[in-house]
Amino acid sequence: MTNRTLAPKIAMPSHLDLVHSQIYTLQNGLKVHYFTGCSEPVLNLSIYNKAGKYYQNKDMVAFFTMSLLKKGTNNFSASEIEEKIDFLGASLYTDSNMFKNSVSLSCLTDNLETLLPVIVEILTESNFPEEELALEKNKQLQKLKVNKKKNEYLASVLFSEAVFGKNHPCGKLVTEEQIRDVSREDILLHYNNRVKLDSESIIVLSGEINADTLEQIDQNIGKMELQGKEDFPFRTFEPEREREIVFPVDKSVQASLRIGMPLDIDYNHQDYLDLEIVNRILGGYFGSRLMKNIREEKGYTYGIYSFISNFEIGSYFCVATDVGLAYKENTVSEIYKEIFRLKTEPISIEELEMVKNYHKGRIMKSIDGSMRMANVLSLLLPLGLDEEYINKRLEAVENITPERIVYLANKYLDIDKMYKVIVG
Repeated sequence: MTNRTLAPKIAMPSHLDLVHSQIYTLQNGLKVHYFTGCSEPVLNLSIYNKAGKYYQNKDMVAFFTMSLLKKGTNNFSASEIEEKIDFLGASLYTDSNMFKNSVSLSCLTDNLETLLPVIVEILTESNFPEEELALEKNKQLQKLKVNKKKNEYLASVLFSEAVFGKNHPCGKLVTEEQIRDVSREDILLHYNNRVKLDSESIIVLSGEINADTLEQIDQNIGKMELQGKEDFPFRTFEPEREREIVFPVDKSVQASLRIGMPLDIDYNHQDYLDLEIVNRILGGYFGSRLMKNIREEKGYTYGIYSFISNFEIGSYFCVATDVGLAYKENTVSEIYKEIFRLKTEPISIEELEMVKNYHKGRIMKSIDGSMRMANVLSLLLPLGLDEEYINKRLEAVENITPERIVYLANKYLDIDKMYKVIVG
């Protein structure tokens, strides 16, 4: 008879028999990476380009280009584009981050053929009307005024400035002058040089894919002419020398803290996979050491987290939290204390097992279903990786030891090299 007083054993896999994307090559040479298996008649189509902040020749140009991409073309106004999309119950998103931009369409499978010409239109014929640019500038100026009053916003941008460097495109603070200085000509230049599809553009498709779906994509996106692009100069991190940045804010009752440092490591390095687990222990989930110490025991904050952000040119580690103004220095001390403990005390087997199970669970949840799998693949492909990277992550969790964690914490988490940003 089963003993109901005992919890069942947790069996977490260290290797998965993954469903890999299928590949369809369009007539212009671009490859569509696609996953089938969705039970609903819906599709997600995403196109990615290397055209984020890192690749811009003028501040804010990458952002404005993608913000205005669907605000008018040579053949359709912004309202006509919006009406066509809304009438069919679809969603069309454009975005730009540090290293890439994206155009993403979600729609019913039967409506793809009608909506594909809209994708082609905005990627080839966008004209960025002056009146739309003026409206977007005003919107961003108002948003900047609001953000400047938020401690957490100021702390994040000051930390980015410290890690990337004040002159690095990914580290520069947004200013009113930058916003006002962007012209339609600047946007058109970035659009033609970076946003239009090229041989390195990535297409990811997921959902219910019938016999006509790929043919429809080929007859639209496959007929687009690919642009040749000049090699872009390599821009490394240029970290600031000053490691302590304090920004007082009048009448503030809270302080926003950011503590961290650049890491000379990338996705392809075995240490990176193991360092993800080290970070998980420290502050990477709700049961982390930082959360238990600073939230549950000390009551200094509602939440505190640590994370590792990885890019094509490197990565960085960061601890982030908002605390009562009176507790800011104590919080910094406790953060350093927990980092030091990672470097000197091997983790118990019980705590490590809990973290391993959580970490594996997060990995498996991220690939639950074809659409989530497609989202993960869209992150991996620009880095030259594929689905098997998921198994490498699981294997890293399976094999990590307390001794390995101490070694990595000592190798990468150097308190003397960390930047400390306090706003408030």
